[in-house]
Amino acid sequence: MTGIVFGNNASLLLFNESDYGTRGTGTSANNGHKLLFTTENLKISRQSFDSQTISGDRERMKPVRGNINVSGQIAIEFSPENPLLLLYYAIGQWTATGTAAPYTHTFTTGSKLPSFQAEVNFGADAPTGQQYHLFTGLKVNTFSLQVPNNGNITASFDCIGQNSLMSDTGIDAHPATTTAFNRFSSFEANIYLDGATTPSGIVESFSINVANELDESIYPIRSDGLRAELPIS
Repeated sequence: MTGIVFGNNASLLLFNESDYGTRGTGTSANNGHKLLFTTENLKISRQSFDSQTISGDRERMKPVRGNINVSGQIAIEFSPENPLLLLYYAIGQWTATGTAAPYTHTFTTGSKLPSFQAEVNFGADAPTGQQYHLFTGLKVNTFSLQVPNNGNITASFDCIGQNSLMSDTGIDAHPATTTAFNRFSSFEANIYLDGATTPSGIVESFSINVANELDESIYPIRSDGLRAELPIS
């Protein structure tokens, strides 16, 4: 392992959680959904607190560790297959109908949001112990869909999470090597305004923004500094 990694070698798997911060058990729980993405910057951070005690010298006293936070954004180009799980995570409920393509996917809000895990594989050139970065207890705080009149349709998902772990071994030993990717074009879209039955010809571009306003303050007193939940505030 050289220790130098390149973004074009990275891959990203998503896993459902059965409880907040916990993946389910059994084979199906370890089968990841391969997500094709343009950028991701998930990261872990931890607070520290310096002492305010006057000690009589200029030596810095040992800081006290604070709470752990995970945050970052996953960005994608929109396609029929790729964003379904992320939309489910961002909105809350998902149903699919139909026996053959094109299927109808319906997303509706629920009283709470599902949590998930994201595993980033940086490839075999990553430093020892750091090839796989697993982020747990993730929920989508904000979601944005951008539809221009010319160019790619893009979406971004700003996430907040509980913890991050690094390893040389991935969760899914045999992830799918290919994922269908037939991205949408603005030329395939029609916009209907105010209940009209014919497409509008006046909209040049539009965006959709969803804010879930997650409560990031749920940190009980515990030995690991991890948040206990991420409810909708």
